[in-house]
Amino acid sequence: MIIASCAIYFSSASYRRDDFFRRLENKSTNTAKILVEIDEIDADLLRRIEKDNPINFPDERIIILNYKNDTLYTSDEGGDIKISEDVLSQIRLTGK
Repeated sequence: MIIASCAIYFSSASYRRDDFFRRLENKSTNTAKILVEIDEIDADLLRRIEKDNPINFPDERIIILNYKNDTLYTSDEGGDIKISEDVLSQIRLTGK
C-alpha cells in the first residue's frame, strides 16, 4: 500500500512539474507572438493587457528580448531580473 501511494505521489508531482513548464512555455510564446505579430500592440498596451490577465502566474515577470539582447518588453518594473549572457546563449541553442 505504501509503495502504491509513493508511486502515485511521485507520478502526480512529475505531472504537475511538467504541466507547469508546458504552461510557462505556452505563456511566453503567446506573449511574444502578440507583441511581434500584431502591429497594433506595443509594449505599453501589452503591459496593460498582461496586468489584468486572470491567468497570470503568481509573481510572474516577462522579458522579451530581440536577437541583439535589447529589451522589447518587460513586466519587471523594478528591474529585479538579471539574465546572464551564458543563460541567453543556452536558451538560443536549446530553445529553452
